[in-house]
Amino acid sequence: MKFYRTKNRLTQEQLGNQLLVSKKTISSWENDRSVPDLETLLKLSDIFNITLDYLLHQDITKTQNIKTQYYIGISSTH
Repeated sequence: MKFYRTKNRLTQEQLGNQLLVSKKTISSWENDRSVPDLETLLKLSDIFNITLDYLLHQDITKTQNIKTQYYIGISSTH
């Protein structure tokens, strides 16, 4: 999400204002501490002018990469 936010030259505060959430919430989404609900994901896809499928696919790919790195780290320590 941060990629699209910065590509659209939006600060966390500006994006938060458009979505009616705090910049802390935006930060939590960008740092994988929480995830937006479906309604917010739809709004994000409109703001960023990308399909919901594309937005979700990017998040899924990122999550899979993080899990892979985590499991590689565990297996290399044992």
